Amino acid sequence: MTSKDDMDNIINIEQTVELDRIEILKKDGNIATVPRASIVHMQIDKSANTYVDTCLCVFVDKSHDVSWTFGVNSEVKIFASSAKEQPIVELFSGYVKKKLRRWQDKEEIVEFIGYSFAAILSKSALKSWQGRYDKGFGEIIVKLVRPFSFKVQSSFDKPKAGSVYFDNISILDAIRHLAYVKGWCLKFEGKTITFSPCKPPEHTGVTINMQDCPSGTIIEE
Repeated sequence: MTSKDDMDNIINIEQTVELDRIEILKKDGNIATVPRASIVHMQIDKSANTYVDTCLCVFVDKSHDVSWTFGVNSEVKIFASSAKEQPIVELFSGYVKKKLRRWQDKEEIVEFIGYSFAAILSKSALKSWQGRYDKGFGEIIVKLVRPFSFKVQSSFDKPKAGSVYFDNISILDAIRHLAYVKGWCLKFEGKTITFSPCKPPEHTGVTINMQDCPSGTIIEE
């Protein structure tokens, strides 16, 4: 059940984008590319609250040269543009959480669910963990995520020593708490975390109108 506080200022917008391709890191270290023409269905849900994005993808693998080359935990990237004249951007980056294969005759349907890399930090709990810092909370975030190969881009404070203590909390919630206490913004882009003072949004020069968003929900309380 969603509480009233959770429902405040929730915006749910479905936007149609022009898919370009899916890139999957195969078991042998090479990249398999699924072209736009092979993609049957794609749904990407981005979360500003939990920092964990999810995707559901279905594609046809007629030549059977992609489906067997990757599995659960394989890294995946999805590229798209908001319009034909816009540059291709990375829309999703994460790993495969669940995979399903269906085949009949010479055609195979592959379906997978992906989570963004932030989910890795939500599964690791801190037990009686204490860390010291000399230049602010950015140092603590670096220490917490280093074992998981995340990179941190942080604006460090003036030299000031201190320590923090966490117990029975996930690493993701711990760094979210640090951002809240500091009043800074936390942003995930793949395996790169940006922790810095919040900046007002910059206009990209592209305006989304009702034709770009054929359906959507805005809740205000």
